[in-house]
Amino acid sequence: MKRILAALVVTATLTFATPSFAQDKMAIVDVAIVMTKAKEFDSLKNGWTVKGKDLENEEAKLKNDLATLQSQRDATMKMGSPEFDKMTLDILKKQNEGNFQLQLAKAMLNGQQKQAVNALYAKVRTTVESVAKEEGYTLVINNLIPQITEQAVNEMNINQFLSFILQSSTIMYSDPSINITEKVLTKLDAEYSDTAPATPAEGD
Repeated sequence: MKRILAALVVTATLTFATPSFAQDKMAIVDVAIVMTKAKEFDSLKNGWTVKGKDLENEEAKLKNDLATLQSQRDATMKMGSPEFDKMTLDILKKQNEGNFQLQLAKAMLNGQQKQAVNALYAKVRTTVESVAKEEGYTLVINNLIPQITEQAVNEMNINQFLSFILQSSTIMYSDPSINITEKVLTKLDAEYSDTAPATPAEGD
């Protein structure tokens, strides 16, 4: 009798629980694709490329200027003379100041890049939420597939490689019809096209 009652309780529980689960709608989104294919990310990368080249040119100019000064010193001054020593100190000062400015500029650019990527990620999250609400999804899962180099794989032992394989993706299969990646990307780009490029301003 107790077994019959227990079976009835389980059956009743499943019967009442099923409709709530049936009402849930789940979607998949590849955040990595959205981030890297977004128009804003392209704009940011272009800005970073320009600044990176500017820094490379400044570094090359510094090296060239230092080499010119050294050549002038060596050609016109006697080693050990007061003039030679003074110019040597001037060259070292210019070198130290130039390197410091370059390192500071690189650090600032690195910080700007991280802030910009973090801000873009926040926009992606907001856009995913917006699309999910429009489409009636109650849960959206990021289809995360870790990227790894061939060299890193070759350096793994079998236990590390097995662990990587098992953790490489949380989703084994999903119906393509519930993948909202393109919808999120389209909406994100449409909203960005109405705004100014989010490239860091000079001097930030």
